[in-house]
Parts: sequence; C-alpha cells; structure tokens
Amino acid sequence: MSYAFTMIQLEIKGCIYSPIKNDSSFSSILFTLNYVGFLFKPKVKTHTWDERFQQLVAFKEKFGHCKVPRLYKGLGKWIADQRGKYNDLKAGKKTNLTNEKAQRLSDLGMCVYCNKRSLDK
Repeated sequence: MSYAFTMIQLEIKGCIYSPIKNDSSFSSILFTLNYVGFLFKPKVKTHTWDERFQQLVAFKEKFGHCKVPRLYKGLGKWIADQRGKYNDLKAGKKTNLTNEKAQRLSDLGMCVYCNKRSLDK
C-alpha cells in the first residue's frame, strides 16, 4: 500500500511530524494507526474574513469597543493578526489585507496600536 502526502501533520505525544511527499516512514505510521483504529481529529474549521468581521461587530455591540483580548474565542488572535496586517499596509509593506477591509476595521473602531494598558481601560 502506498500513500502520497503533501501537507499532512501528525501529532504524537506532543511532537509534530511533518512528512515530505512520498515519505515511506510516515506511510507505515499512518497505516499502523489506521489498522489499530486510531481516530484522526479533523482540522478546526477556519472562518472567512467576513465571518470574523461579523464576530467583531457582535463583540462591539456587546462590549462597546473593539479591544478584543488575545485569548477571546479565536477572535482575539484574528484581530491581533488584523492589527499587524493593518500596520503593515499603512507602512507600505506586503500584506493580504486590502484597503477596503482596513477601512471597514477602522470605521468600526478597531484599536490599531493596542497594548495591555489600552485593553484594560
């Protein structure tokens, strides 16, 4: 039995193993795990930019601001990433954040230069 993998990661006891294409040792590990009935955990659903933006809108409606804590239900990491992309865009660096999306975030009141102190206010 032959397997061809490109972007698969396998986590065993906290170690992540990322095989290269046609890695026969990974194939044998995968075959063995399948044989013993190992259940592979599906990848967590990713959200579109618009879905996350709508979550930010709901957050602002609930709390009155867009200063999302980093550990807040996945939205915190997303907004921190958007801040970085926003700053890159304004600095003329390459980013996948469009001017339109940056404007939407700005219009909503996204805190661009947030730090712990500004999040506590």
